[in-house]
Amino acid sequence: EKVLVLSADFSTLDEQDARPTVSFESLGSGLPVESYFDGTRHGGQFFAEQVVLNNQYDSTYQSWTGWAVSNTTDSQTAGYGNQFSAIAGSGALNSYSYVVANAYPGSLVPEIVIANEDPAVSFDSVMITNTTYAYRSMLDGDAFAKKFGGDTGQDPDYFNLVIQGISASGDVVGEVVFPLADYRFENSIDDYLVDEWVRVDLSGLVGARKLQFELESSDVGAFGMNTPAYFALDHLVLNDPSYTPPALGLSRINDDLSEDLVVSLSSNDQTEADVQKTFVIPAGVASVEVPIHPVDDFIFDEVQDVVISANAVGYVFGSYSL
Repeated sequence: EKVLVLSADFSTLDEQDARPTVSFESLGSGLPVESYFDGTRHGGQFFAEQVVLNNQYDSTYQSWTGWAVSNTTDSQTAGYGNQFSAIAGSGALNSYSYVVANAYPGSLVPEIVIANEDPAVSFDSVMITNTTYAYRSMLDGDAFAKKFGGDTGQDPDYFNLVIQGISASGDVVGEVVFPLADYRFENSIDDYLVDEWVRVDLSGLVGARKLQFELESSDVGAFGMNTPAYFALDHLVLNDPSYTPPALGLSRINDDLSEDLVVSLSSNDQTEADVQKTFVIPAGVASVEVPIHPVDDFIFDEVQDVVISANAVGYVFGSYSL
């Protein structure tokens, strides 16, 4: 019988052993409930753990661009008066605080810069969602912007977040495009607006020390983009070469080791511990080590149980409880 086995010499993980993570809880800890910092007292930038975020506040017009810090939870109220709320109703992983970007083309470009002097530290992933302001505008339309899909639901609308990775020398090393809304599918039942926190992989931006964020919309008028140019961001994970994750042993019990075996891995609670989605056991090898990543969710939720599972075609699945 062909069997997959997951094993380890430990049964507990500590969230303090997670990869370096910027949660913005340190910035939000000084915020009253249902409030925000829009830059009035921060001199053009925010410092959060190992990164710096830019901000510009115009006292004449009481307006801001770049980043703001928020803990507001209003996912229902439409319009500009609710520009600081994430549509998900909280920070990522149910955290207290997150950041909101105002990224109208032609104004200050939102940036996140790694402040850690170690040049080997890089970006791994981030969690993104729509703001309530942008989401409700796209869902129903407003005085300035159209309802996505139009009256028939067939208009090929989109709202894209473009993330560029910039090296220390200023070169673009790559970009990631994340659709915050996409109505371009042949079958309109597949059209969507993002209404929850979604993990966006940044690990392909090798050599990036800075991220720049721009928004693109299909709804453009005489004065530029009509869709509210806002999005929310949280739980920024960094790659640090000095960090060594714990690992599970992954073994295949099978006499025939002549071919590579592709194994699908999963965690039943990715808010507590995560694992690479696929892993290859090379030909001629029976066992490998699979890194497992405890997730620092910055929530005091006591002990949580997580099950890691491994599946492959033709094999009895394996699991390991933590």
